[in-house]
Amino acid sequence: MRRVILLGLLLTMFLSASATSQEGDIICIDGSQWEILGRPIKAEAERYPKMLALLPDERDIRSSNWEGYMAYWSIKQDALCLDSIQYSVTNKDTQVKLVKCVDAEGLNRVYRNYIDGQNIVATWYTGKLHIGKGKVLHELNNGFERNYENEQFIDINQGKKTGQVVYDNKLAVEGLNLSNVKDFSTLKQKFPLDLGKYPGLSNARRIIFSIKDAKVDAKGNLVDCKVTAYVMYAAESRSTGANKGREEHPGIAAEMAKLLKAYHPWEVYLINGEYISYGASNRTFPYLVKDKQ
Repeated sequence: MRRVILLGLLLTMFLSASATSQEGDIICIDGSQWEILGRPIKAEAERYPKMLALLPDERDIRSSNWEGYMAYWSIKQDALCLDSIQYSVTNKDTQVKLVKCVDAEGLNRVYRNYIDGQNIVATWYTGKLHIGKGKVLHELNNGFERNYENEQFIDINQGKKTGQVVYDNKLAVEGLNLSNVKDFSTLKQKFPLDLGKYPGLSNARRIIFSIKDAKVDAKGNLVDCKVTAYVMYAAESRSTGANKGREEHPGIAAEMAKLLKAYHPWEVYLINGEYISYGASNRTFPYLVKDKQ
């Protein structure tokens, strides 16, 4: 049993760590540095392990960078070029961190089939390169899922740039963000449900609401969303077998959806040409019915 518990704790720690936001590669475009929200070097699956073999075992490994390296790129004459790969090594005694580059000769050897003149051209890569810089406006702490003030989507076809779209993102409307709510009891004031008209809620303790597919406009209005409501019952009600502890309640869900749409304003961001409310979409919050079980 002890071993099972330990394995469960280790798995939980691993899952939590793997959900950490990851550092992206760096790309230089017209003299300006951007962060790549991804790892284009991984698209060359055959040579990727050989590249990792060039890195020393004692390099720094962090939860935000599990591979322990940073690739540096540039676009030269519309070609996506791999310029260098860097890593850091921290002295255990002095705690001094040294940043080093992978030996250029070794890198050229691994990617010898992709050398064009003086450059390693990433002809192995075809896709949409997502890059960003500036202030982070939203972050999910999951891989590269975040948005910056400035973003670009660059179309790459076999290492050649074929298109580019540039966006300036911003907070469009200051308003309610459910992820910032510390005291959920305040939501009863913002969204006053008429629970008296629903029979059978005398033993209900709280309601869990889940919001999905939220759509907002430029003025902070919630124009559409899908709401699911689960009524959670008190312990004494569960013990009698009257219900299984919770049940879905479409009627309460529909009423809450109306209240959410009537509320104004919601926090709204303009992200890559689309108005988004991170504080409403894919959110779950409790609605207290009784203070005590």
